Amino acid sequence: MLSVRQPVLRNTSLAAAHAARAWRPSFRRPAAVMNARGSDEERAARKAAKKEAKAAARAKREGSVVAGQKECDLCNSMKDLLIRCQIDQTKKWFMVCGKCWKGVSGGEVDGNDAHPHYKYGGIWKNHAAATTVLSAKQPKSAK
Repeated sequence: MLSVRQPVLRNTSLAAAHAARAWRPSFRRPAAVMNARGSDEERAARKAAKKEAKAAARAKREGSVVAGQKECDLCNSMKDLLIRCQIDQTKKWFMVCGKCWKGVSGGEVDGNDAHPHYKYGGIWKNHAAATTVLSAKQPKSAK
């Protein structure tokens, strides 16, 4: 007759876990597995790289980092909207911003007599930019 009562394990997975612990002295991983993970310096470097990637993604989401902008071929400023056009006899396509476009086209979509080499080629928009469109209409609540 047993004097000590053994607990009854009703959950089979819990019973299996207890049975597995009975014959296994420890749960330490072998040294080969631990060394495969890398040294402390490598782990720190991976952690720092992951933090930087998360910070960059957060900044892009919040709109504090301007992503996807292109450079105007004439004034070299970064813009979210550029106009593709030919502006000289080389017939090379240029991407120009709104300010520069007025000078190379005369402010007209099809150009004018003062700009004989001008040819319109379309608009490029930065769809990755978090821009807000300001409307000329007043909201109904403001009236």
